[in-house]
Amino acid sequence: MHIKRLIIPMMAVLLLSTGCSGRSQQSKAAVDGVSSASLTHYEDSSLSQEELMKAIENEEGGCTIATVNQDGSPNLIVAVPGVADENHLIFGWADNTTKANVKRTGQAMIAYYLYDSQAAEKSGRHSGARLRVELETDEAVLKKLFEDNPDLPSIGTVLKITEVLPLG
Repeated sequence: MHIKRLIIPMMAVLLLSTGCSGRSQQSKAAVDGVSSASLTHYEDSSLSQEELMKAIENEEGGCTIATVNQDGSPNLIVAVPGVADENHLIFGWADNTTKANVKRTGQAMIAYYLYDSQAAEKSGRHSGARLRVELETDEAVLKKLFEDNPDLPSIGTVLKITEVLPLG
């Protein structure tokens, strides 16, 4: 996979899809940047949640996470998620801006993208999904996740998938 081809388009998509435009908080609240980021959504090449989790487990694609900094500016990183269960991802982030943003706001947008240069059709070359995620804070849920998955990093940041959206 050519990572340069992946990162630049995904940065643009994620910055638009999170409403990270540098506008004031008041004007950002009126904009649904996720739904309106693209007027074209690629349902045919979008993965279901089950397909997405399998792709993540197999480390088949690239993952970008978009958050909003305290000053309203965008924050975007590339990171490798782990699968905690069918509804939760885990990241072994150090203490960094993205982790601080997620802990402060309780949310982020994730794009997981797969590229197959050998596919004959465009819909086969580009696949993936966008995810709305929230910081998992329920202690009972976290306890069960870590008990059921002893290999998970105990200091990981657990994010709950609240919505799977098509690429667009």
